[in-house]
Amino acid sequence: MTGALSQYIASFEGVPFDWGAHDCLTFSNGAVAAVRGEGWCDDWLGSYSDPQTALVAYARHLRAEGKADFIDGVDSRLERVDTLWPRDGMVCAVPEDGVLRWSFGIVCGGLEWYMSEDGIVSREPDGAALYWRTE
Repeated sequence: MTGALSQYIASFEGVPFDWGAHDCLTFSNGAVAAVRGEGWCDDWLGSYSDPQTALVAYARHLRAEGKADFIDGVDSRLERVDTLWPRDGMVCAVPEDGVLRWSFGIVCGGLEWYMSEDGIVSREPDGAALYWRTE
């Protein structure tokens, strides 16, 4: 798993943030797809190109699925794990002030990897993130 995941993350070196193509949700979804052949939220992607249309698209999907908020929507698709030591391949999310109020990423090599406005970034787990199992 780590090889495919590491290659996927490395492929984002120098790639700029781009709504609907290279944002945090498409990044985490693609990371899961690189490992298991399909993403965890394929059906939530592809219908937005900026923050406003992303917010509308996400709200539409959550409303259609009867979910209270985005985290509730993720919880309905993946098993949340309460841990201070996330494993490679787990989807992670840290609070932020953006569209979703969360930035989504993937755990690999003991780090959390996110697609940010500045491109791909990593951080050490510090207890602030939520984690979901993807296998």
